Amino acid sequence: KRGYVTMNEEFYMNELIADQNTQAEQPFDKERWRQEKNQEKQEAYELIDTIASSVSNDDMLLSDYLLLSARFPNLSAANILLLLGQNPQATELKGYNEWKALGIYVKKGEQALLSIEKTSEYIRTSDGSTANNFAIKHLFDIAQTSAKQKVLEQIDQVALIKSMIASSPVPITLSDEIPNDQKCYYDPVKGRILIARMTEKNEIFTALCNEIAHAKLGYQNHHTYERDQNQSRAKCVTHILANRYGFDHNFEEYDRLDMFSDCDTVIAKRDVLNELTRTANSITYAIDKEQKSKDAAIKDAR
Repeated sequence: KRGYVTMNEEFYMNELIADQNTQAEQPFDKERWRQEKNQEKQEAYELIDTIASSVSNDDMLLSDYLLLSARFPNLSAANILLLLGQNPQATELKGYNEWKALGIYVKKGEQALLSIEKTSEYIRTSDGSTANNFAIKHLFDIAQTSAKQKVLEQIDQVALIKSMIASSPVPITLSDEIPNDQKCYYDPVKGRILIARMTEKNEIFTALCNEIAHAKLGYQNHHTYERDQNQSRAKCVTHILANRYGFDHNFEEYDRLDMFSDCDTVIAKRDVLNELTRTANSITYAIDKEQKSKDAAIKDAR
């Protein structure tokens, strides 16, 4: 069975033989390869921390982080930060061999983008807790290859909203009495979301995203949930989802950096960003699961 190390060895060897001036077969230097991988890993970790600190102090960089999170729902916060520091315009990522298997080739001279990939788990001897081992993976954006850019598919926004309502973590009901004339409102005490009647499609989606984000953020402590303290987080999650699904979202009305005000360390800043990405992705996962369930039911009924 082919493993991650073997793939990297092949990539490393492909780089070695690419130079037309060195036609002679060269032996694989495993120790050199390990040193290079360790150096790459260290550089990746340092870049993650550097970009996380910058994002927490720069409103535009935070917007870029959220847009990348919207484009890549399967990437971790750490890999979003890595991508932001290397190629924030990326739209589709695959490894060298993954592109090659599709009959697509990386353009000559293109530099690989670094990402981190979980390879295994281990038990810490200090406290017996579980930790992860990571390895560096090389990725290339579609713009670095011979492939044509993909045309984005149109999303059935009505079906999407129905799936969002059906997959909500708390009950959703129509109401004529919503605080502050909002379109939607998450009531943490009663554990439900209220939707105003006669709300437009675009308004429903973004308002629902915001309130479902509040419900997700307050799931563990909904009886003591402080809405005002989490407003920036909910708005950021909404911005990720709105861009992911093609809805308009006004993102310029408030201070979004206040959610980093209590972060004294880069780890704390990364935790905030990870919470945004994880919350948005969990909502997407629930929506996708609901849509697949509906599609399967329709197929079975035929």
